[in-house]
Amino acid sequence: MSLQALLSAAAYKKGQAVRSACVRHRAIGSDPLFLVSWQNGFDPFAPAAIAFGQAHAPPELFLISGSRELDIETREFAAAAQRFCDLFESYGAASSATNYQGRKLEVPVWLPQVVIANSATLRLLWRIGRRLAGMQHPSVDLAALLRRFAAHLLWLARHADLPGQQIVLSCTEFLNAHYVSAMSPLERESLFALDAWIAPPARMRGFDAAVAAERFSAGPQPKPEDAQTAARLFAALEGARKAGPVESGGEAGAIKELRDFYLGLTEPVWMLLLKTVRREREIPPAEHLTRRIERDRIAYGLHLEGIERAVADPRGIRFLENARAAALRCDELERSAALLEVEEAIDDPLKMLPRVLSGEAIEGEVLACAVSKTEGATVVLRTEEQCGMPPGLELWWSGAPVGRGWSIEHIEASGTGSKVTLVQPSRKDPAGCPGLGARAVFSPLHLDDHLYLKLSLPAHTPWTHRPAA
Repeated sequence: MSLQALLSAAAYKKGQAVRSACVRHRAIGSDPLFLVSWQNGFDPFAPAAIAFGQAHAPPELFLISGSRELDIETREFAAAAQRFCDLFESYGAASSATNYQGRKLEVPVWLPQVVIANSATLRLLWRIGRRLAGMQHPSVDLAALLRRFAAHLLWLARHADLPGQQIVLSCTEFLNAHYVSAMSPLERESLFALDAWIAPPARMRGFDAAVAAERFSAGPQPKPEDAQTAARLFAALEGARKAGPVESGGEAGAIKELRDFYLGLTEPVWMLLLKTVRREREIPPAEHLTRRIERDRIAYGLHLEGIERAVADPRGIRFLENARAAALRCDELERSAALLEVEEAIDDPLKMLPRVLSGEAIEGEVLACAVSKTEGATVVLRTEEQCGMPPGLELWWSGAPVGRGWSIEHIEASGTGSKVTLVQPSRKDPAGCPGLGARAVFSPLHLDDHLYLKLSLPAHTPWTHRPAA
């Protein structure tokens, strides 16, 4: 039985979600930007409302009524765009210069972060970005503002695909990576139901708490009854606009009613996002999390550095890649996924446990540890299970997963387990060796240089990937 199945069975018996990680593998910014969005009914391409802000203030909600009049729609998007750009770009106000590929780059002092409920919210933001990417308007400043907004949204959606990134924090993905419950994969996409399993009310099991919590939606798709109410309110607003300026008071009343409705939908989601962040912030962070935060600070600095050039492009914000960029992107995604897997397993015993259970790694008590300047280092490890690894196999201690590994020299039976002797000829000092009597894990996972290096491609696209002249 796999570790996931064991944890699921434990959660079912306990009636509450159990942690599948000993540490927190995702960063939580000191003052992140929270965002909740709603689509118009069941149309995934029609945003209806978007609310965002920071924890110290109530959410600011902006309505997108879906009017067919370009001026009305543009004004509604522009109001949201202006406020979002101000908040998102404010993370770059306090910056420091760092050396990036031989040149100076301004990176933010603090991690810029956007907290959302689920990945569906991110997909809606990406669709908004695509819609506004090529915006044309008689007002040059207004068109530039909407393109700037689109550039930020498209960059966030693209960066969120990078394994291990910390700028976009999707709460359902974050919680599912750190907790296991007896929910189905579809049920785990509900943030309210997931939170009910993690922290059910007193004297209430996760099953019953999740059933009660499922009546709420975290967006962007509203519940069916809420979608019907929204459709009625939007129809009333459209009717008030068609009535003309004589009935302008009716339009203002319809807008207020719509705003109050979406604020009512947003408030419980907003409070749940705050609750999730505050609770999970108490969990100690993983050791290698700092490297991923530094990488994201650089990515944000590069994005702000190129934003003016992207907005000024007469073709609009570009979101398609050429052949060279696609190759680099593929390499970046694959390398980041491999590096994240290694770092999480090294940082977290629970993430390493599946490899121990499958025989890919060995874990046990250190019976002896000796370091000689002439012969190197020797470690004798006693395991509870028999070791099936062949002599000569190179492994790395999870406490020092860099440099040269340890080679299995000898294996002998010891009760139901084994005594495994590992040697490292190059070791001349006790640093980087497990302590006597400690529990240690040796596995094939290590932080080799190839995980950090970037793929080198020619500056010019080969003729095989260019259109014919």
